[in-house]
Amino acid sequence: MVCQILSPLIFNMLPLVYIVTTLFLGVSDPRLSIVLNLGFSWIPFINSFTTIYFVLPYKQGAKEILFGKCFNANETR
Repeated sequence: MVCQILSPLIFNMLPLVYIVTTLFLGVSDPRLSIVLNLGFSWIPFINSFTTIYFVLPYKQGAKEILFGKCFNANETR
């Protein structure tokens, strides 16, 4: 739950704060801008990953999809 709260703060707010700060101060570092703005592209991945990892029904569903029942040796047909 904490990761679901912190991930938007890290990947959304940190780059936005940097952009606004550099606009007001008129100073920027291109390398840091690139690294921080890459955080925007990670938003969908981090959001879905934290949901799948921390919400039990989604976690069970993902395990079933990834590992499937076809790999279950105890299942009889």
